[in-house]
Amino acid sequence: MMGLGSRAEQFLDKRKAAEPELPGGGDLPPGIENGVAQVVLCGFGKVQAGKKNAGALFFQAQAVVKTPRTFDLPKGQGTVPVAGRRTRIMKTLASSAQLAKGEFDEKAMAWAQDQLKMLAGKDADPTLFTLQRLESTAVLIQKAKPHTLFRTWKGSRSDVRQVDGKWWLCNLNDDGSVKAAVPGKGPYSSQEAAKNANQFAGTEPMTQHVWGGLVPWVEPSPNGQAAAHTQDETPQVPVEQETEASPESFDEFAGQEGEEQEEEASHSASEDLDELVAAAPDSRSARARLQELALQAGVAPAAVKNAVEWADVKELIEAAAAGEGEETTEDEETAEEKEPQKQGPEVGEVYGYKPLVISKDGKKVRGKKIVDCEVKEVNAEKETVVLKNTVDKKTIYKNVRWADLIVLGT
Repeated sequence: MMGLGSRAEQFLDKRKAAEPELPGGGDLPPGIENGVAQVVLCGFGKVQAGKKNAGALFFQAQAVVKTPRTFDLPKGQGTVPVAGRRTRIMKTLASSAQLAKGEFDEKAMAWAQDQLKMLAGKDADPTLFTLQRLESTAVLIQKAKPHTLFRTWKGSRSDVRQVDGKWWLCNLNDDGSVKAAVPGKGPYSSQEAAKNANQFAGTEPMTQHVWGGLVPWVEPSPNGQAAAHTQDETPQVPVEQETEASPESFDEFAGQEGEEQEEEASHSASEDLDELVAAAPDSRSARARLQELALQAGVAPAAVKNAVEWADVKELIEAAAAGEGEETTEDEETAEEKEPQKQGPEVGEVYGYKPLVISKDGKKVRGKKIVDCEVKEVNAEKETVVLKNTVDKKTIYKNVRWADLIVLGT
């Protein structure tokens, strides 16, 4: 080794403290359908000076494959591992010349915006996708590390060929014969002009990657069985990242207005309970609001659940606010000691719940959508529960406060 000389010495010395560059396993094979991968890179950048298309603006995202773990190659070529390798999407949005004029490729820009929309979730705040916030949204998504569906495919080989005496870019059959001329890719004045306009003509086509948006991920457990995707519902403000690649715990669901929770708290005292009671039979949001006000006032979830009419819930709220309680006789007190009343939710009960979401300023806040959930665990000491989403039957919400449970009325 020492015979390599000073050049090798300088090269290795320069890299001795750098992170090792681990192989990515090459490109994924075409033909993967309904794959799931976790996003690890998302953002915008410019092509470095000295490289082809230097100064061009691009969007790219990468995700590590979770499933499938292996893939069967066609024609009996064997099975290859794919878990841990990366699916990549990338597109040039504007050349350096376009940027100098304030121009860009509208089709490519729309594609990049749509990728961010899919990764943020269908209920995300639309202002996340404006020009002023597009880059910061990409950073939030990278911090979130959500899971996305993906598939891979590969097009036909293409090359410059003559068709009826004119030069075209043509798709080829497996034997190299012309399948068809590519619409819009000809005719050209000469073979050289055709090749200059289609620089990848004659090369092996690359595997194309298409992402399909957010998907709950079921992490395999050590015993080989699936464990449900979980979300920690403890409210918190995301920590400022040190670098763009810093990992961050983040809700995989879309954002809502960050001021919602604050507005609800400030207006709860002045809300008209009579109006809520009147609207409750036909309005789920009114029922949910009555439930929230009751729990905020200190009324036990069981008491709300056992109320016959929504007017009874109003009375519970008013009584709790006034510090009143029902008078009990000695016999009733003795009966209560023998058979204690339920003070909190029980395993197996179904409640409504508004999962935490990411607001436009990157904070975890209470969402607007009510999700039906089953109680899986109860922590009476901390007055929290673990909920399971009964709609997707996968998502688990941990550390949910009793006060945030919503009684599902009719």
